[in-house]
Amino acid sequence: MTALNTSVILAEKGHNVSIFCRKNSRLEDEANKCGLTTYPVFSSKSNIFYSILEISKYLNSSHVDVIHSHISHDLWSISPALYLSGKKPKFYLTKHLASGVGKKDIPHRLLYKKLTGIFAISNFIKDNVISTCPVNPANVHILHNSLSVDKYNIADYNTNSVKTKYNIPKENLVAGMIGRFTPGKGIEDFLHSIKLLEGKLNFPVTFIIAGEASYGEQEYAEGIFNLCEKLGLKDKVIFPGFIKNVPELLSIFDILVFPSHDESFGITLIEAMAMEVPVIASNNSGIPDIVKDGVTGILIPPKQPDKIADSLFYLLNNWEKRVYLGQNGRRCIEDKFNAETNIKILEKYYNGK
Repeated sequence: MTALNTSVILAEKGHNVSIFCRKNSRLEDEANKCGLTTYPVFSSKSNIFYSILEISKYLNSSHVDVIHSHISHDLWSISPALYLSGKKPKFYLTKHLASGVGKKDIPHRLLYKKLTGIFAISNFIKDNVISTCPVNPANVHILHNSLSVDKYNIADYNTNSVKTKYNIPKENLVAGMIGRFTPGKGIEDFLHSIKLLEGKLNFPVTFIIAGEASYGEQEYAEGIFNLCEKLGLKDKVIFPGFIKNVPELLSIFDILVFPSHDESFGITLIEAMAMEVPVIASNNSGIPDIVKDGVTGILIPPKQPDKIADSLFYLLNNWEKRVYLGQNGRRCIEDKFNAETNIKILEKYYNGK
C-alpha cells in the first residue's frame, strides 16, 4: 500500500499523520498496526453524503495543512467537504491508473479545482492526466512509486534455506512472476514461453508464479491452473500463492518476468531490481520509466511468448549478463526509486517550496 508506506515514513519523520479510510478495511487494520490514527470516513457510493459530512466535521475540528489522496474517486467526497467546511489545506492527488474517459465536464472541473497539484507515477500517467483531466499541466508532477531500499538486501537471506522452504533443489535456477492473478498481467504468455523452452535448456530451472486472485477473479485463476496442466507444465511450475515476504522470495530468483500487457508502473519490478534480480518486462505504458533496455533489464513487446522465451534462454545461459543487469538495477533503484528521496520531494510540495 503506497499511501500507508508513505504515511509511516512521514510519521517517523515527525509529521502528524492521520488516515482517512473505510471502516473494517485492510488499510484501517494495517494503519492501526503501524500506530497511525485512522478515521473511517468513507462509506459506500450510495451514501457519499455521509463521507462528505464526516470529512467536513473533521476539517472543522482539526488543524489540517495537507490532504493527500491516492484514489481519484475520493475527490467526490473530499472536494465537496472542502467546499462545505470552507477550509483550504493543500490538496494533492496521486494518480496510479490511467483514465479511459474524459473528465473535463463541469462536475469534474469543480472537483479538480480544489486540487493543489497531481502526482503521476509515470510519464505515461502524466500524459494521460493532462489529456483527460481539467488540470493545468504545470500542476502535474512526476513522482514515481518507491520503496525503502534498506529493506531489500540479498545478503539478508540464506538462499539455500529459502529454496528448501519452497522445495526447490539448490542447484536449480529460478525464473518467475510475482503479482495478482488478473487478466492482462501476461501470466498466460509466461506459461506459453516456458513451453517453448522445453528441451532447449541443459540445466534444471524452476519456474514460479506467485500471487493470488482478488475477489471476483477466482475463475480466471482456475483458468491459469488449467492452462498450466494442459501445457504439461504441472511439474515445472510452482504456484506458492500470496507472498507476504516478497524480498525473501526474490532472493532466490535469477530472473523476474513481468509480461504485463498494460502497466502504469510496476512495483514488483522495482522490488526485483532492488534485490539485484535481472528483469524481462513488456515495453509499454509506464514500464520504460523503470527499465532501460540492455542496462537494467530486457524490454520485449507485450503478448509475444516467443520473445519472453528468447530472453529467458539468453539470460539463463548468461550469468555475467544477469549480474550486470542486476547490479545496474540496484543502483537505479537507489538513485531514482528510493522512498527517502521521494519523501523529501513530497515535503517540499507540502511546504509549498
